[in-house]
Amino acid sequence: MQRIASIALVLGAMGLAAFYAWPPGPPETAPTAAAVQQPAAPSQAARAFFSEIAVSDAEPAIEIALSDQQELIADSALLEVFNFYLLKGGGPEELKRYLQRRLPASASAEALRIAANYQVYMVQHDRMLAAQNFDGAPDSYRLDAWIQQRERLRRDVLGERVAQAWFANEDAYLMQAMEELEHTPGAAPAPPAGSDLARHQQHMQQVLATAIRPYAVAPPR
Repeated sequence: MQRIASIALVLGAMGLAAFYAWPPGPPETAPTAAAVQQPAAPSQAARAFFSEIAVSDAEPAIEIALSDQQELIADSALLEVFNFYLLKGGGPEELKRYLQRRLPASASAEALRIAANYQVYMVQHDRMLAAQNFDGAPDSYRLDAWIQQRERLRRDVLGERVAQAWFANEDAYLMQAMEELEHTPGAAPAPPAGSDLARHQQHMQQVLATAIRPYAVAPPR
């Protein structure tokens, strides 16, 4: 038994010696940049999705009307789309791309034709308006003469149907404002501020001011 214990002691000592004599392994290193997993690039579908969001954010939140036969309806919504691009920014080229993207081919072609006429109308409108030399609030006689000229221009350039669809409501307010202008004494006392009558008169004055406001657009190329 004493001999077995001695042998075990010797073997244990040899094991310890071998452990400390074994060469150490290479030191651990931090993972390289190449070893770190990079995020995957967006797929083509994802790029198209976010591109569509960016485009829609810059587009008017208006739905252009089409008939059951997919024909264009030139109503006030179409005018709002035109004004969005032609008066508020973007310009004719952006309008063209929008119409071609959103409408069937035949409806898009019709919308582009009307848009070209509208640009011609706006330029001629401003030239005729400048010739009136309105300064300040116009009198009812000169204003009525200008309105008749403008109505003829609308029919000649835009056509009766488009002019009626786009400007009928505006003209109705304008006729009401002109009637009140003719029948309101110049020395009439002002209504109390904030009253319904004061707000109404302010609105009618805005209608009259809009009637002699230029579009201020560049001539179409």
